[in-house]
Amino acid sequence: MSCTHHNLAEMLLEAYQDERKADAFYSNLLAMAGNDFEAVDALAEARRDERRHAGQIAHLYKEMTGQLPPPASPYPPQVDSLVEGIRLAIADEEHAIEFYKKIADCSSNPSVVTTMLGIREDETVHALKFRALLAELEEETSGATEPAVNNPDPGDPPVII
Repeated sequence: MSCTHHNLAEMLLEAYQDERKADAFYSNLLAMAGNDFEAVDALAEARRDERRHAGQIAHLYKEMTGQLPPPASPYPPQVDSLVEGIRLAIADEEHAIEFYKKIADCSSNPSVVTTMLGIREDETVHALKFRALLAELEEETSGATEPAVNNPDPGDPPVII
C-alpha cells in the first residue's frame, strides 16, 4: 500500500504528537507510581523510548517536509489511579502498534519503513510490560481489599493471652 506524500507527512505528524503526549503521560504516571519498582522501571523505560521515538519521527518529518513538526499538546490524559493509567497506556500502545504498521505499509521510503517497524517493536514490548504490571497491580489491589484470615470481628470479646 502506498500513500501520497501529504498523507504520509500527516501520519508522521500524528505519530510525533502521540509520542510526545505519551512521554508526558508516562511522566504523570511515574509520579503516581511512588516506590513501586516494577511500575517505575516499566514507565521510565517507556518514557525514555517515547522521547527517542519522537526524535526519530521528527527527523523523518523534517526530511519529508523541510520543517520540524509543530509542538504537541502539552496536556496528556488525566487519570485517577495508576491502574487506570496503565490500562490506558496498554490501549495506547496497542493503537500505536497498529498505526506504525500502517505507516510502514504506506511508505516506499526504506528509512520510514525501518524506523516505523523498529518503533513498533518497542511499542510491543511496552504493551507486554504494561500488561504484566497491570496484572500485578490488580492482584495487589484485590489482595488489599480481602479481610485477613485471623482478624477478629470487632464485636468479639478481646482474647487475653
